[in-house]
Parts: sequence; C-alpha cells; structure tokens
Amino acid sequence: MPYFIWKGLDLAGEQQEGSSFAETYKELENLLLEHDIALLDAHITQPVQKASSYKLSRKELLNILQHLGLLLDSGLLVPDALAVIAAQITTLRIKNLLEDIGERVQAGESLAQVMESIPKLFPALIVAMVHAGEVSGSLGDALGHLSDHLERMESFYKAFRSAALVPLVTLSFFIIISGVLLTCVVPHFASVILSVGGELPWSTRLLLNLSAWCMSFKPLVVVAMVVVGLIGAKIAYLNDERITYFVDRLVLMVPGIGGFTARVQLMSFFASLSMLLARSVSIVNALECSVHSISNLVLHEQCMMLSSLVLTGNSLSDAVGSLNSFWFDQEVRALVRIGEESSRLAQLIDRVASRYREHIENTLSMVTLLVQPTLLILLGGLIAALIMAIYVPIFTLSDTIGFGGVR
Repeated sequence: MPYFIWKGLDLAGEQQEGSSFAETYKELENLLLEHDIALLDAHITQPVQKASSYKLSRKELLNILQHLGLLLDSGLLVPDALAVIAAQITTLRIKNLLEDIGERVQAGESLAQVMESIPKLFPALIVAMVHAGEVSGSLGDALGHLSDHLERMESFYKAFRSAALVPLVTLSFFIIISGVLLTCVVPHFASVILSVGGELPWSTRLLLNLSAWCMSFKPLVVVAMVVVGLIGAKIAYLNDERITYFVDRLVLMVPGIGGFTARVQLMSFFASLSMLLARSVSIVNALECSVHSISNLVLHEQCMMLSSLVLTGNSLSDAVGSLNSFWFDQEVRALVRIGEESSRLAQLIDRVASRYREHIENTLSMVTLLVQPTLLILLGGLIAALIMAIYVPIFTLSDTIGFGGVR
C-alpha cells in the first residue's frame, strides 16, 4: 500500500501535516475528509521506521490488544486483524501506527519483532507474551490473557489514585478556605482588632502578620520558587540515575510509605511473572521481562539479582531466599518453594501477587477510613482557631465598652 506525506487545512483554516497509508490519492483525500481536513498536497514516499514517534495511552493500548486478541481468535490473520482495527479507529495517529505495523508484518516480520523494535510503546512484558503466543500457535489466547492482566492492573491503579485523591481534595479545600479568610475576612477586621489597644493575644498577632504576608506578593514568589524547585527536582530525578536511585532508596526507608511502595512494585512484578510462566516462557526470560514492571531502581536491582542467580543454576526459591528478607518474607519464599516442588509455580506465584494485592487494598481501605475523618477534624479545628483569633479581641473590646458604659 502506498505511503503518502500530505498537507491539508482543517476547519479552523490552520495547516496540518502528516503521513498515512492509502491505496490512491482519492482514498487519502476521503480519509482526511473524515477527520475534517481538506487535502492540499500529497506525494508518495517510502515509509520510514517512525513508529517510535507514536504515542499510546494505557487505555488505547489495552483497547488495541483486546480487539486484536478477539479478531485472531475468530480466525483472522495478524495483518487483516490490524487492518480491521485501523478501519474502526478515528484517531489518525493510532490508525497510522496500526497500518505501519500491519505493513511490516505483511512484509515478513513477526508481530513480536515489530513490537520489540518500538520499546516505548510495547514493554518487554507485552513482547514476551506475544512471542510466546506466536511460538505456541495461540496468539489470540495469549493476547486475551495479557489484556486481562493489564486491565486488572489498570483497575488497581485507578482505585489507588482515587483513594489518594480524597485526602488531597480535603487538604486543598482547607488551603482555599484559609486563603479566603486571610485575604478577604481578616483585613476587614484588622482595624477593629487593632483599636482594642493593649497586648493582643499571640494567636491574633500571628494571624494579623500572616494576613499581611498573604496580601503581599511574597506568596506568589514562594509558590513560583516551589514550582521551579519541583520541576528541577523532577528533571534531575528523570535524567540522573544516581539521584533516581538515591530518591528511590529514601522512599523505601520512610516508615509506612516504604513498605507500601515495595508491596505495590512487587505485586506488579509477581503478577507479570505468573502470567509469563503460565504461557510456558522460560523462568529466566520471564524474570527479565517482569523486572521492567518495576520502576523503583532499588527493587529493580533486587529483582535483577533474582534473574542472575537463576541463570547461574539456582532455583527460584533459593534465589529468593538469598536476597533481603525485608522484600521477600518467609511466606513468599514458602509459596515459591511449594510451587517448584509441585510443578505449579505459575499458580503459586499468582497467589503471591494476590497476597500483595489484598494487603495493599486493606491498607488503602484503612488509610481512607482513618485519614478522611482525621483531616476533617483538623480542618474544623484550624478554622475554629482562625475564627477565635479574630473574635477574641473583638469580644474584649465589647466587654471594655460595656464596663465603661456601666461606670
């Protein structure tokens, strides 16, 4: 199929550029019109291996894998299945990606080889599952299992984000209310409070100084400095492996947070390992692929050591037993050993992942149950303290005037 480089105009009159596969110039013109783009110019060129420039969200990737698995199970070949999916998708960049992959598969490359050449879109875990499905002749079934795994992980992380959002919303609500009080309410009462005379309570003095500070430009400077600092820290974290390793180790050392982070990472690792072993992927390859599901460099290093130990001839249970017991406790070691002895390693490792998942869900439930009321109580207490700091001097002034009237 010819590959076109084109230029066109959208409905806003802005020039758009892109590339796409199409049988003829007329088909390309119709394709662009479906996306409200009028074709101005196009020429045929050789498709470059530009798939690495594409971007896919997790939801888009999951949707592609689910549909591809269903179509392959129905008897379609990979290129035909990709063409069917591409025809149903309206997003041009995804359509071009699928057409690019389909062309390469049609030319003789395996789907796993094409995916392996685009590591930014298809992690090693997906490549390994696709390769196992191609070797075993059950690619559709393998993609189905992979889709189920990714969907479970996505549902878990969605629940995790929702649980973390509750305290953040409460904290933001408190900051907004405090800001309104300090910048809108307190200044109106400042002259009345200062007219009381005498020694003001320390809480009132602190409140007045804080209100004056908030009314200046200093908060904007502080916010700007914090934002710049966070951006700089993120850039350093992403680009300097030593800083990344230091921060990851520091996170794991924080009481409570470190253990929770480790469980989340290890749950993902063992869930991926179980899925690959169930598809008859070798233990060494399964370990090497599953390691890519871990983002924390310290835990990544520990799990890479597992792969190295197994590669040198150790059993997985012995390899787990030789590593830090803080990450792999006795129950994990026992389940792995039982799995090896009973030839049910994939099922027992899946139980390990389920154990981590249950522990994480229980922790999230407990934190949500305790943190939300605690933050609301603190919110109410702090707002009450702000109000008392405003009204105590006013009550004092009222009493003074009252006593003066009596005399």
